[in-house]
Amino acid sequence: MAPATLKIKTRMLERGDSIAGLAREWNFTRALLTKVIHGERCGGDLAIAAQKRVARYMNTSVRALFPAPQSARKAA
Repeated sequence: MAPATLKIKTRMLERGDSIAGLAREWNFTRALLTKVIHGERCGGDLAIAAQKRVARYMNTSVRALFPAPQSARKAA
């Protein structure tokens, strides 16, 4: 589980939101939003858009919420 998952889940609990409800509101599939929130690796334009939307929901940046994997940091 990604470190940000607990923060996101806590915010959702405070606001009374569910993954299915947010996915419907933001026009993403529930499966994609679940993967993004749990920090699983998924690529593509929709995954990037979902990360941006979740970061906006959390009032933070994408990089702060979803840091790059260790292997990607070494390659850069």
